[in-house]
Amino acid sequence: MSLEKKIQSALAEHGAGNIASATALYRAVLAEDPQHPDALHMLGIIAQQAGNSELALKLIEVALAKNPELGQAWYNRCIVLRALNRPDDALQSAREAVAIDPGLAEAWDMAGSILREKRRFDEAIACLEKAVNLQPENAQIIHSYAVLLTSMGRMKEAWAAIQKMKSVDTVSALTGVGNIFKASGRPAQAVPWFQKAHEAKPDFGGAILNEAMAFLQMGDTEHGWPLWERRLEDKERKASSLPTWRGEPVRHLLLLEDQGMGDALQCLRYIPLIRNRVEKISLQLTGILHDLLVSNCPGIDVLTLEDPTPNADAAAQLTSLPAIDDTRIETIPASIPYIKADEQWRAPWREKLAAISGPRIGLVWGGNPGNRVEYERSLSFAQLTPILQAAPGHFVSLQKGPQRNAEELAAANVFDADPYLDNFTATAGLMAELDLVISICSSPTHLAGSMGRPLWVMLHFDPHWIWLLGREDSPWYPTARLFRQQAPRDWASVTRAIAEDIQKFVAGDRSVLEPKHWVGVSPRENPLAIDLGSLPENF
Repeated sequence: MSLEKKIQSALAEHGAGNIASATALYRAVLAEDPQHPDALHMLGIIAQQAGNSELALKLIEVALAKNPELGQAWYNRCIVLRALNRPDDALQSAREAVAIDPGLAEAWDMAGSILREKRRFDEAIACLEKAVNLQPENAQIIHSYAVLLTSMGRMKEAWAAIQKMKSVDTVSALTGVGNIFKASGRPAQAVPWFQKAHEAKPDFGGAILNEAMAFLQMGDTEHGWPLWERRLEDKERKASSLPTWRGEPVRHLLLLEDQGMGDALQCLRYIPLIRNRVEKISLQLTGILHDLLVSNCPGIDVLTLEDPTPNADAAAQLTSLPAIDDTRIETIPASIPYIKADEQWRAPWREKLAAISGPRIGLVWGGNPGNRVEYERSLSFAQLTPILQAAPGHFVSLQKGPQRNAEELAAANVFDADPYLDNFTATAGLMAELDLVISICSSPTHLAGSMGRPLWVMLHFDPHWIWLLGREDSPWYPTARLFRQQAPRDWASVTRAIAEDIQKFVAGDRSVLEPKHWVGVSPRENPLAIDLGSLPENF
């Protein structure tokens, strides 16, 4: 059999899902031609599908070295680089793909998605429009386009885009309309669309979870918690095969982090409330939280996610505890602080912070780059300029990750704490020595709130459900004051309001630390909800 026939046979087997046969055929090709670009490229795809991104990248790059005109290989290299959290290289690879093959809609879509995450919205729109024009029936591409338009506040255009998708993927289209209403500040109007989506496809967990978050954002826990718990029906997301705990007395209970470190910190408050029903509690979560919680959760076996799962009698996700407790907004356990910083964590910071003028103010402006809404909830460092100019010399950066730039911090006279923040004990010690923490919705926010530190939270227009709508205070964190966008992407109004109150705080006015407490039922709609005009009630 010729090499060409072997490649064609391998591609046929690959397309039919016969991965083992395809792999054997690709390797047979390489036995005759060790640098055959198509065989190397396709083995790279198989490696990526198996979760081995490093091997996938090596194979695809060898293929491209042999034949740099493989547009599809540049596109697949982009996918791999994105999985490796190398967005700049991934974007460059997508651009190489469309330079070679301008008709490769998937590469335009990928470039647009990466640019969206980088908050380069105009460039992202241009890429996604090309993708949509190339494949106007591709539901995934239309979805990406509609998501971007929605995040930019261009709701009517997003609606028009979704209209094109309804005949191809009705369920995603229904969910997309719900997302438009929710992103507009109208979660009550979003709910029926999410309901239609999961009625059309009962096992579609995305619509159920979105409906849950819409109810919870309105403060409607009665309807929200049962839907929230249905996220556990997705068996692939279950972290344990143990029986699910629903609040009954058990000997040994395993509590698992399931929604990230911030939500885990938020829900630790429930542990004292369940101790009388459980003889032993094991807590399994992200490793960098371990030492913090060993100190703050006496009598509990604290494990990391890498540790073996203990042989408990039942398990519960940490973020299920509010539902198990049947929490209402007015009954949220808010005995703050429930996280404290040991003196040994605090002492090293006193010398490090000695040269910084008081009051000392911590800053966090970016979260986990892997979070799907990171581009909405985060700011660039440049967008903090009004805040930094309001009180030069008072700021401490708690920022970690790619959003941090040491040279920018030095130029702005901001103390960079990152080299010393190797785990959350160091972060807790630093926060205990600060007079105020200003942060986006991220795990440091939850840490500051659980410690009872003065906290100002910068929120995007459609925030995480725990922050509710409209109000300046938080029933979850009594020391938090919320600064909300006035419109999608409008960080200027947030930084301007914070800058004005920072000046007052530095001048000695501590009253600005206190949020205005909401009286009555939480709003079911954002007071600044976007006017959507006369959108039809149905498709």
